[in-house]
Amino acid sequence: MTSFFAFFGLPGHLELLMVVALVSLIFQTWMIVDVATYESNRPDSQLLMWLLLIIFLGPIPALIYCFVRRPHNRRLAGIGHAQQQPPAGDSDKRPPH
Repeated sequence: MTSFFAFFGLPGHLELLMVVALVSLIFQTWMIVDVATYESNRPDSQLLMWLLLIIFLGPIPALIYCFVRRPHNRRLAGIGHAQQQPPAGDSDKRPPH
């Protein structure tokens, strides 16, 4: 069975490279949108720094942002974390003041 890229005359290893490049571009675009969305709403915004790092240095700063800064921003925005509620029946059992 021939691959899709064989039609264009590309060897097999270039197929993998093209797929990795496409996934990287999609991920970087996602992180740029995330930076623009969450960093602009913060008073200590580092919007410009993150945008420049992700645009010019590629997927490494995007990965760093994704695993270090993004969870912090989402936690501050209250996204992605269910609010903890006391178990049913424990609402009347409050600690003494």
